[in-house]
Amino acid sequence: MKVALVITTHSSEKIRPHGRDLLLNAISSFKKYCHFDYEIVVVDNQSDNSLASFSDTGLSNLMMSGCHYIYIEDQWKKGLTGAWNTGIKKAYELSCDVILNSNDDLIFNESINDFIRKISDNIDSDISIFGPLTNGVNGSFEKIQKSDMPDRRKSKEITGDGWEGFVSGFFFGFTKKFYEKFKYPDGDLFAEFDKFDKAYIHKYAGDCGKWGGQEMEILRFKESGGKVFVIGECWIYHLKKRDWNTARKIAGEYGWHLSERFEEVIK
Repeated sequence: MKVALVITTHSSEKIRPHGRDLLLNAISSFKKYCHFDYEIVVVDNQSDNSLASFSDTGLSNLMMSGCHYIYIEDQWKKGLTGAWNTGIKKAYELSCDVILNSNDDLIFNESINDFIRKISDNIDSDISIFGPLTNGVNGSFEKIQKSDMPDRRKSKEITGDGWEGFVSGFFFGFTKKFYEKFKYPDGDLFAEFDKFDKAYIHKYAGDCGKWGGQEMEILRFKESGGKVFVIGECWIYHLKKRDWNTARKIAGEYGWHLSERFEEVIK
């Protein structure tokens, strides 16, 4: 079984000055603890300079040792969502059996192996999306995923609706067969507004778009027969550097260059 870790990252003085260090910590900890055959896909969402060129942070060595590096020339076209989709497509092209879509502000530990095993062993793995426990969630996610350590008692299927019905978008896991079942015709797994019909936008648009965590898309998966699970045996430390919110504000609410575009879509 081959695993893909897909990390979207950004480093710039204006939005994310600490991006290189975060990425280094995430990749280093994953390489240290993951026991499975893996590929790492780094999607650089228009950093000031190509992250692969920064030898002073140790990133260039990491990029040269098994990481697939993709640079997005203009992050404003498709935002965070577009970067996610780019990385997921690459992982699928690499024939990875399990795909982990990840923030760059995470630090992994030994329990990441339990997360991967639980996905592989789940009888419904090909129609399910999975999340871990973490310190770094708030709001409705607290009672679903909040913890200071792994806790198998918190492993469960999430069957609620709305914000009670999905896991946080900081880290998702799913199989390649899940991707094949739920992807859009163009290969994207997570949508921007331009893929939604009007009814869908009114129903789910709360935190989707170019800069959202895409949790609302999980409701689409569930309505098509999908399932959602929390894997309590896995706990991931989340630094919660939510700088994508800065990008979201710069781009305008809902990630459009012009707010009129959004108004036009939902009329």
